[in-house]
Amino acid sequence: MEQLLGLELPSKRVTDYFLNTYLDAVHWFMMLFHEPTFRSSYERLMASRRFPRTRSNQVIFILLVLSMGAHYASDDDVRQKFPTFQLDTFRKLSLKKVEDSMHSVYDAAELESVQVCVLLASYYVYYGRPNLAFVVLGAGLRCAQLMLLHRESTWRGLSEIAKEERRRTFWALFIFDRFAATIYGRPCGIPIGEVDIKIPENIGDTTIQHPTFRSTATMPDGTVEPVTTFSYLKYKIKLYQISSPIIGDLYFHRSSSVSELALKVYRIDKELSNFFASLPPELKLEDLCRNTAEPMTANSRPFILQALALQIAYDNVQILLHRPLLSQDLRSFKPDAPTSGSQSSRYSSGQIDFANDAKLSHRHVHEILLASRDNCWESAIRSSKLGQYRQCLISARDSHAAAFLGINLFTAGMVLCVVALSRPLSSEAQMAKQAVARIMSLSRFLSGRALLSAQTSKILKDLIRLIGEREIKAMLSESDTSQSMATLSGIRPRETADSSNATPGPAFGDPEYAEEAAVNPTTTQMNDEPVPFTIDQVEASMNDFDFSGFENVDFNNGLLIMQQVQAMFPEVSALDPERSNDDGTNQNAAQYGADNSYINQTGGSDMGLLGSDLSVMNTVGQTWLWDSVTW
Repeated sequence: MEQLLGLELPSKRVTDYFLNTYLDAVHWFMMLFHEPTFRSSYERLMASRRFPRTRSNQVIFILLVLSMGAHYASDDDVRQKFPTFQLDTFRKLSLKKVEDSMHSVYDAAELESVQVCVLLASYYVYYGRPNLAFVVLGAGLRCAQLMLLHRESTWRGLSEIAKEERRRTFWALFIFDRFAATIYGRPCGIPIGEVDIKIPENIGDTTIQHPTFRSTATMPDGTVEPVTTFSYLKYKIKLYQISSPIIGDLYFHRSSSVSELALKVYRIDKELSNFFASLPPELKLEDLCRNTAEPMTANSRPFILQALALQIAYDNVQILLHRPLLSQDLRSFKPDAPTSGSQSSRYSSGQIDFANDAKLSHRHVHEILLASRDNCWESAIRSSKLGQYRQCLISARDSHAAAFLGINLFTAGMVLCVVALSRPLSSEAQMAKQAVARIMSLSRFLSGRALLSAQTSKILKDLIRLIGEREIKAMLSESDTSQSMATLSGIRPRETADSSNATPGPAFGDPEYAEEAAVNPTTTQMNDEPVPFTIDQVEASMNDFDFSGFENVDFNNGLLIMQQVQAMFPEVSALDPERSNDDGTNQNAAQYGADNSYINQTGGSDMGLLGSDLSVMNTVGQTWLWDSVTW
């Protein structure tokens, strides 16, 4: 084996440690294989240290699993358990051997080829090599097509265990393909209409249930069974099945009318709401963490991590779903008369007949558009509050889900920035800034291993500077407006200023920005004679201070600014050598202090968005959502 690989594997004691680390850090999140079958192959390989050349790809996959386990292994723990083992050397050499073998992996086009491509591509996309990740994922898709992996009816002569292995591999590929489509803003590689594969079953994987709940639930595939850590896979598949039309139908095959688009959004939103309501308590983060004093155990840890990943994935899908409607003008669909009954902006399932309503009324469209804004806001705010789940985040930081969380947090932060930029002086803008600050703190904490999370913190910090600048300009404009109103009432501006309470300063922004916003031509005075300031201007200006809900907000203001910011960034970027180690991990690791604050924080630029390091934006993921105002 060593002769063929050109690499001597460590002792079995070390490789066992790496395999168990992989299962703890990756397998709960991305189930690529049937664990009992994989362990059997691994044990045979380590016992004989030999294998037939026809199974060389199986060895490459095992080596990649061990390499990923080494990547997530604690340096201190390895140093204590295996004092003479060179961990960094093994990390680099094992990954290089896998990369050097990719031509033979592609050429074989077998199950292990797909497994290697999915695992390696996920590593690349989470650790700063997004272009290579997209190419490797594409190779995995082609290998799967050659195998007809998406059509179970063609799997003749295979045992049930072999079929289970294929099901897990295909659905891992399917999920990563959907997630990659949302990152790159590209169509999905697997048309859902061509998929003919059963959902995987728990065949000897695990019988472990949550120590508190021990629920039995109806799974998405209709089976009734105890809720285990394997149940997460079934619900995750269902979530990405529901979200599949979002990329294809809502973004790349746009509807001819807003009404058609709103109806599509409504239908998918209803499916998502039903899905979330059907989750057992073991997969609902709020239910799992209701008792904050309850310690995390080895049996409860996977459930909490899975609930965290499912929660933020669900909120990200909600943001993706409702993003195309944010730019629509609600005034074009405002009903002439108020609707009867409840005045709530939320639509209910009884309002629309799926079978008969090919075209919605203006009232229905207005309600859907308004509810979309609320849903986007609620999902972004909920994501920003994940910091309350401290134990869970500490565990997630050293797992394959860390960068996944960072990407989704970044998208939530961008939505909040759009709100704040659209009307900087509103109460929602103040809430949005606080939420962005929480997301920045979360991103810095997660950036210990995940470069993408460090990049999100930098970009959001620069956007906050921009929000602060616009806030100061708006505040000074309002101050000039107040002086004009006072003059119209016969009160001198100086007296007005002395008799009113001072407006609090902005939460973010630098003092020098005030000079840029000091002039407002609408309130200029010449020879102590005020220029007339119309009542319409006064009312429009005062409306910028506060509002209840999002009905009267023009999000195109914030979206246009976001688009202009996005245009300043180049297409591709690479790892920043000053901020990354050779294995792609971040040197500037933040730490979680005892007071729940994050220390050793990095990110952001004193020069703001016009600083020199602009290339990071396009490696973060989902930035394409802001390429266009009118998605």
